[in-house]
Amino acid sequence: MPVCSPAFLERHGAPDDPEAIAGAPLLHVTDGSVRPPLPGWQDWLRAAGLSQLGALDGIRFGACHLAIEAARLGQGLALAVSTLVADDIRSGTLVAPFARSLPIPHTYALTYPPEHATRPALRCFRSWLLSFAQGRKVAELSDKGHAARG
Repeated sequence: MPVCSPAFLERHGAPDDPEAIAGAPLLHVTDGSVRPPLPGWQDWLRAAGLSQLGALDGIRFGACHLAIEAARLGQGLALAVSTLVADDIRSGTLVAPFARSLPIPHTYALTYPPEHATRPALRCFRSWLLSFAQGRKVAELSDKGHAARG
C-alpha cells in the first residue's frame, strides 16, 4: 500500500487520483534477495487501472524498511507491506492516501520437528503466533476503507 508522512502531504498535497503518483517523489525497493520480488510502483499503477507511466523516477533502497523510514521522514511515497506500517498508520506517523493495496506473493510458516509438537512452550508460542496473526488480519480488514486522507 502507498504510504507517506503527513508532512509530505502538506508539502505536496494529497494525490487526488492514482495518476498523480507519476509526478510525486517515489521511493522504490530494489531488494534482490526477496524472491519473488515485492510488487513495485508499476504493479500498483496497473492494479489501479493505469498503463505504464514511464520510468517513475525516485530514490531506490535495498530494503523495505529503509524506504519506509524515508517515507516517515517525508522524502516521498513508499509502497509498504501493511503489517510493517500498521502501527505508524494508527499513530499518524504515516498515512495511506489510497485505499488500494496489492497482495504480496509471500507466505510464512512455523516449522518444527513433529516430535516437538507436544512441548508446552511450542504449543504456547504457536497459539500466540496464530492469534497475533489473526488479530493483525482482523485489524487490517477493519482499517480498510478508513485510510487517512490528507
